[in-house]
Amino acid sequence: MYTVGGASSSELGNVSSAVSYVFGIVWIGGWVWLLVEWISALMVRRRASASITASAS
Repeated sequence: MYTVGGASSSELGNVSSAVSYVFGIVWIGGWVWLLVEWISALMVRRRASASITASAS
């Protein structure tokens, strides 16, 4: 509220809270997506490594 020069009002506070919640949900969703990407990349790498090890034997 202070950065846009708004006075302390409940409407502006509600808008600020709503924006914060929306971006918080987006941030958490992005973090979860990143974790899924990391886990799937690790699984692909392990499968590739296991297949190379099995074919070398």
